[in-house]
Amino acid sequence: MEKLPLPTFKGLSDPSTHVTSFNIAMRRANLTDEHKDAGFCQLFVETLEGPALTWFTGLRENSVDCFHDLSTAFLKNYIMFTNQETTVSDLWNLTHASDQSLRDFMEKFKAIVSKIDIPDHIAIESLMNILHVDSTFRQDLYRYPTKSVSDAIARSHNFICMEEDTRAKFAKEAAAKQRPSRTNDTRPEPRQHSSGGNTIQKRGYVNSVGDEESPKSAAITREKGWNHWDRDSPPKQSTSSEPASSNSEEPKKWCLYHKRDSHDTKECKVLIG
Repeated sequence: MEKLPLPTFKGLSDPSTHVTSFNIAMRRANLTDEHKDAGFCQLFVETLEGPALTWFTGLRENSVDCFHDLSTAFLKNYIMFTNQETTVSDLWNLTHASDQSLRDFMEKFKAIVSKIDIPDHIAIESLMNILHVDSTFRQDLYRYPTKSVSDAIARSHNFICMEEDTRAKFAKEAAAKQRPSRTNDTRPEPRQHSSGGNTIQKRGYVNSVGDEESPKSAAITREKGWNHWDRDSPPKQSTSSEPASSNSEEPKKWCLYHKRDSHDTKECKVLIG
């Protein structure tokens, strides 16, 4: 008796299922007809836990004469937890939404079909009617008819795998499109040129590059102070002859540095200093 695998009941499940499971387990107990009712009642009470055991202790004294009285009172008290019986109308009321996966729908279909007793061809007919109109599995059932529920369920596995694989590929492509890609806007700005950083560039000139990425030509502009004389280096001697005056008379004095006739080049204080 101690090795019997008896079910337990806490007051939140189907009472009829518990009574059925208890009766099946008690078939292994070799009780005589004289001790059967007493043994069933005693062991049934041991399966009750929590609120269910509290309910039993609240029963009126001497209100139970046999196991039939105990099981009847038990079912009457917990009738609100009894599962409603599945009928054929539950199968016809089943719907397949456009955004519902085929796997989820077929699980509900199998759960209902397993609880009702109907011929296979009726179950297949209802399956074809409740499947979504765009379902490829529904089209396959019309193209290759079947009258076996087990065959239809086996064929649905291929369409479930195809649907899940397609959904995974779409999700992968969508994730790839969301990744940032390098564009022309991310190119670094062109470095500004300066006369000090370019040793090859001629002094006194600077290259000016336009705002366009690929300028057709570069304009050459003169840097500020290009005509400034450096005192550390001696002035260059001009090979050009002294300009003639408007009166075609050669001036007595002429400064090649200042380009003036106020003093002579040899007397220029700037050059001498």
